[in-house]
Amino acid sequence: MILLITAALTALLLSPASTAKPVKFGTMTINYAPDSALVINEGETQLYRAPLCKGQFLDGWSFKAKVYMMNVPWDAAEVGDDSWLHIIVSNGPDMTKIIRDNARDATAGADPQPFTKAFTYNSATWGSDDIYIQITASQGNPTFQFGLELTASQPRADLNIPDGMDAVQTVSKNHALTRSCGIQTLEQVAIPLTDDLTSGDTGQYKIPFCFEDSYDQRT
Repeated sequence: MILLITAALTALLLSPASTAKPVKFGTMTINYAPDSALVINEGETQLYRAPLCKGQFLDGWSFKAKVYMMNVPWDAAEVGDDSWLHIIVSNGPDMTKIIRDNARDATAGADPQPFTKAFTYNSATWGSDDIYIQITASQGNPTFQFGLELTASQPRADLNIPDGMDAVQTVSKNHALTRSCGIQTLEQVAIPLTDDLTSGDTGQYKIPFCFEDSYDQRT
């Protein structure tokens, strides 16, 4: 089941003589995140999935994967006991098409950052229904507590963010990894929206949640 939630708000009328005005339409932004903080051990790899419902609501939106370290500071320097997380974004669970990689895409001479470069999701070129994120912990700490977020941004005429499948890197499938890693589905979170409604205005706002067939069975 695919469901699009719509919320309507109407500003209070200050005068009984006010006439109806056209409805003002808008779309709320959503992000993807787990329902709680995450834990990963040194050298371990975890996989996450963000459902897109075949691009029915988020086609043309841009995305960026981010992590937030909680128990140790981010340290991706190539000397000493580094403490950082390797973030890879792909269009499939086998992780053979690398869309973004915070280590690969780091500025020349700079350390990897706790986020990836932004990319645009195009349903016509993506090749699957979902975005997959692989997190691998470095060897600098026995255990890492972290937060994960996949931010989604609506298209803007003043920004040109590359299609995620442009210059994609193809690698061999890691059979040991795909057999050992379960995939956790990220939850969808609506981001608060700020708008202006004058007396008598009605605002109708879409929340582009992707509810899958198995959604009702989730806890």
